[in-house]
Amino acid sequence: MSAGALQKKRAEGGLAGISKGKVAKSVTEIRSLARSHTRTAINVLVGIMRSKDATAAARVTARQRHPGPRLG
Repeated sequence: MSAGALQKKRAEGGLAGISKGKVAKSVTEIRSLARSHTRTAINVLVGIMRSKDATAAARVTARQRHPGPRLG
């Protein structure tokens, strides 16, 4: 859920008790955690894609999840 969607939901009363600052901090923390694991996650996906022991379905799924040129 995007920060905008969280803020909209909070404004509609869907996130009762969560302040705007808390939502923004949580989103920022999640993004930071995701960025800190990006390199490892990509290496795992590449390992699965190249593994001769992985099933074809696992290799295809790993390729679909790999960000490829979308990663900026």
